[in-house]
Amino acid sequence: MKKILCVLLTVCLLATAFTMCAFAEDTNKGTIDSPFATFNKAQEFVAPGDTVYFRGGTYNVRQDQYAYYSKTEIMKRYTSRTGWVIVNDVSKSGTEDARINYFAYPGEKPVFNLEAIKPPFGEVQTLAKVIVFHVKASWVHFK
Repeated sequence: MKKILCVLLTVCLLATAFTMCAFAEDTNKGTIDSPFATFNKAQEFVAPGDTVYFRGGTYNVRQDQYAYYSKTEIMKRYTSRTGWVIVNDVSKSGTEDARINYFAYPGEKPVFNLEAIKPPFGEVQTLAKVIVFHVKASWVHFK
């Protein structure tokens, strides 16, 4: 019992909370007072046991907002096999004992507006699906 409690305390002490906000900058530190702007920036820092909080507001993802949303990048992110354009890859896994959590900040509602992300493929554009989070990881929890 002491060993289990020690492991739980260690995991809790090592866990970090990062924050994202629709009107922030990626040069920030990811704290509540200095939140990240993009999911990709949070992915650089997140580790098993961590939580990423999305502050309330509308995240208007535009093709010209960040380099990885350019038309060239969207072409790279388009998979002809599935017809998907993937905006954010969830690539870091947690563990059975230390999930990575992606939560709305308590009492707030984040909205992801992807209407400006359009594949530049003519007729294919109407067939493509835009996916905000493509989960390629294990032991992650979205809420």
